[in-house]
Amino acid sequence: MQQYGTTEDYASASRSHAALHPSSAGLQRARLEQDISAGSSDLRVAFETAVKAVSPIEAGNQEEEIRRLWFTWTAYEETHAETPSQLDLAWTAILTLSSRLNRPTTHTALLGRYLISTLQRPTPLPALRTLDSFAKYRPAEETYAIAFVAISVYSTQPYVDLTALYQRWRSAARDAAGRRAAALTWAEWLLSQRKGAEATRIVDSVRREDPAEVERKWKQICDEAEEQGGLLSRSTGGEDKEAKLARELRKIGWAGLGTLAGYEEIVDSDSESEDEGGDDVDMDSADEETGSDEDSDDEMVINA
Repeated sequence: MQQYGTTEDYASASRSHAALHPSSAGLQRARLEQDISAGSSDLRVAFETAVKAVSPIEAGNQEEEIRRLWFTWTAYEETHAETPSQLDLAWTAILTLSSRLNRPTTHTALLGRYLISTLQRPTPLPALRTLDSFAKYRPAEETYAIAFVAISVYSTQPYVDLTALYQRWRSAARDAAGRRAAALTWAEWLLSQRKGAEATRIVDSVRREDPAEVERKWKQICDEAEEQGGLLSRSTGGEDKEAKLARELRKIGWAGLGTLAGYEEIVDSDSESEDEGGDDVDMDSADEETGSDEDSDDEMVINA
């Protein structure tokens, strides 16, 4: 019977092979995963060297592979840090390095993951304060979209926090399209809370910038809200925060950021077709935990 080597043997072989191709994100990730499995100590220098080598455009790696390597590093830190302070220091080093490298999509994913991870701790950090600290990392506007989802799920006072977040998002917007995205996201949440009049005022504030486009998207939001209103009795009341977070992140194109892995495996085409055909079920739970605000100002369904 053939004898296989020890975990350390595999790690050693993986390091040797990866050393021949330092700019290969896939090989470097496999090598570092073997090192982690072998119990190698203090891999931070190895991770830093690896991400510097694989991240440049000239290295030719797919964004997905680069992102997976970075998130192998963050997962390592999150599972090996002995204290929250130690973890925050590790994240500071990671985000500082990421902000210097030209991989904006991966950088946005890292910022989003860090914010979410601070909200998932036994003692969460203040979300808006954490978001404000991102200024030195040059966040993209998409960071605010991720933050909106995270805060809507984890905040104990979502209306207050999301009001403040909307103001930050709108101020950070670099153009009219960014302002419209912020306004429509905020208006959709307000509508889900039966704050239709306030939602309409927010939409009106950006309507003149592109009347046809704003009207189209707002009508879509209102139509979906009306459909959901008829399904409230079938709401997924048992859905936990992690499941809700996963669903909402998937809707905005950032699936998986709620997990250590930082990404979500793509399911097969049959499953994807089922998801695409199940809009009623997907949208049903968007209104869970709604209607509890004492200052609700009108009915759920309004005219677009």
